[in-house]
Amino acid sequence: MQTFMLIMHLAFMGLGIGMSCSNFVNTRLAAGKTGDIAKGLALQRRQIASIGDSVIAAIWLSGFILLQMRGWEGLNGWFTAKMVFVVALTVSHIMARRTGAEMMRTGNGALLSRVSMYIAGVWVSALIALALAVLAFE
Repeated sequence: MQTFMLIMHLAFMGLGIGMSCSNFVNTRLAAGKTGDIAKGLALQRRQIASIGDSVIAAIWLSGFILLQMRGWEGLNGWFTAKMVFVVALTVSHIMARRTGAEMMRTGNGALLSRVSMYIAGVWVSALIALALAVLAFE
């Protein structure tokens, strides 16, 4: 069961990294676009971000279940550092969602660069968290 949960946790992490990378590329493509192209890219970002809410929740839940199965003893500094980046990616995702909602509500396209920055925070934090997880549990 622990192996299955590890597979699920890693799959959710991979999905989250891929989705955040996709949304980062989307924001770079959307810069300066107008009309139907801008609307289509915005729709894609919203859909990916919405799915991302569930993926981040699944990462947290599967990680917690794994820790319960493994036990909390012997966790090292690498694990603590990993958790700092997991929190950073979660906060970055929340800020990207809030800024994206504000952009939709106000029609202020200038907020796209801020959304892009937060999405980059999700992506980079996720990659670092993954690397630290490997170090924490090797």
